[in-house]
Amino acid sequence: MKKNNRLVLLTADDESEELSRIHSDFPDRHYAFGIAECNLVGAAAGLSKLSFIPIVYTYGAFLTYRAYEFIRCDVCINNYNVKIVGWGSGVKVNNYGPTHHTTEDIALLRVLPNMTLLSPASQKETEPVLKAAIAHTGPVYIRIGKGFETEVFTDTPAFTIGKSEKIRCGKDITFVATGNIIANVLEAADMLEAKGIHADIINLSSIKPFDKDTVLESIRRTGKVITVEEHQVIGGIGSAVAECIAESGIQCSFMRMGFLDKFATEYGWHKDILAMNNLSPESIHKAAHTLLGK
Repeated sequence: MKKNNRLVLLTADDESEELSRIHSDFPDRHYAFGIAECNLVGAAAGLSKLSFIPIVYTYGAFLTYRAYEFIRCDVCINNYNVKIVGWGSGVKVNNYGPTHHTTEDIALLRVLPNMTLLSPASQKETEPVLKAAIAHTGPVYIRIGKGFETEVFTDTPAFTIGKSEKIRCGKDITFVATGNIIANVLEAADMLEAKGIHADIINLSSIKPFDKDTVLESIRRTGKVITVEEHQVIGGIGSAVAECIAESGIQCSFMRMGFLDKFATEYGWHKDILAMNNLSPESIHKAAHTLLGK
């Protein structure tokens, strides 16, 4: 915001030391709307029309579900330059229950024309993703966690919209994952490697545009692919990969892992809810063995 005076921040019912500091430093460029997400997105569209670059930031669940019509009609139809950041992706807002979970946002937003959909794997990737979103002209949605997630990078990674990074190379099976669930995939891959099974792991941080070249190159080599996401399997990255495979004509063994057409109504912390829905490292390891026929 110091470098670019066109950037403005719009928040809903969010409070933190960092947001207080932004408000103190830029009192005329931070607008707090309270619990009014529809108005929040509508105002962002108006600010974009005035050549500002609005960053909308609040719970992903309330942005994508409550304000969906405003994202579609005000932002996407007009192709306005609005950046929407939804935090608490997946079941990161664990014990608040399914009203606060964000497990359908990819399906809802992937279908919208003009929308770019990004999903950093960890804290270190969030910075280059946000910078790329700001540099891009047009609507962008970024789904992030809460900050307590496992870090999967040693250094800040490079990021390009429309490109996916292969964070591990192997010849036996392909994993395609998005968001911080990739930490569980890496742990499962370590278990497989101990048994002589080597996995390709693709970090799908750019969901739309979709990097079909990287995905198909891996699947052609391994012939087996599992998609893993903290999201419903219907309409998520599993659907995107399935569409890609079907259109390519490649024959392969394929499995989707995520929430199986159900809400996460179980009570528990983040790791507990993932385990109860077969998204733990152990469950991913077991699924790989099933797909490999071992």
